[in-house]
Amino acid sequence: MLTKNQSCVIDDHRIHFKRGWLNKEDKLIPLDRVQDVNVKQGLLSRILGVYHLDIQTAGAGGAGAEATLIAVKDFEATRRIIISKRDALVHGGVGGGGVDTTIRNVPSSTNQMQIDITALKDSVLRIEQILKSEIGKRGTA
Repeated sequence: MLTKNQSCVIDDHRIHFKRGWLNKEDKLIPLDRVQDVNVKQGLLSRILGVYHLDIQTAGAGGAGAEATLIAVKDFEATRRIIISKRDALVHGGVGGGGVDTTIRNVPSSTNQMQIDITALKDSVLRIEQILKSEIGKRGTA
């Protein structure tokens, strides 16, 4: 829930942020540029029981947040929705609220996969031969 003079609509590709009645602000923030959503609560906000969400984006030039949602009542759900929609867009849904840290090293072709498997098999056979040789040496000693 936001204050009356600000709104935030999140779809599958962007955040549409509007605020102000004197100094109006209307922004479309692409979800694939969202880096993080930071929760802030100063002294007065703590007394009032409200939270602010800073939406940090790539390419913002280090000038602070791209947008700040003021007095967000359900800040955890709002943050979770933004991050999960960002992950779904950027990481194909992997991560569920964080950055995808899975390492993927998939060969580009079936032929390359066969070469890699054969090299792995040859390495295992060499290790087995070395182990048999060492066990044989110790067994006769």
